[in-house]
Amino acid sequence: MKYTFTTMAEVKQAHSAGGGTFFDEFGSPTVHGEVKGGRFFIVSEANFGSDDVFHVFCIEMPSGAICSVGEFTSHSTLENAEAELAKVVAEWATQLC
Repeated sequence: MKYTFTTMAEVKQAHSAGGGTFFDEFGSPTVHGEVKGGRFFIVSEANFGSDDVFHVFCIEMPSGAICSVGEFTSHSTLENAEAELAKVVAEWATQLC
């Protein structure tokens, strides 16, 4: 399986091929922007039925699994999520797994 991705279509395809259902759960999360650092992206979802939307980043692992980076409700604005994502990508670039 490909370890880095350039588009969300590639992420979704790899995740689906691995049997994942992340993009079908929780009311189909909204993806913001494209893949950063080959593995990271931002999604938003309604917070359990409320009107509030919280932004999170996820990572597409070599297995096709998707994991939250931080707490689900860790960012209440897209701008904050984007700033944190930039930090995560910069750190990730120095720590190849």
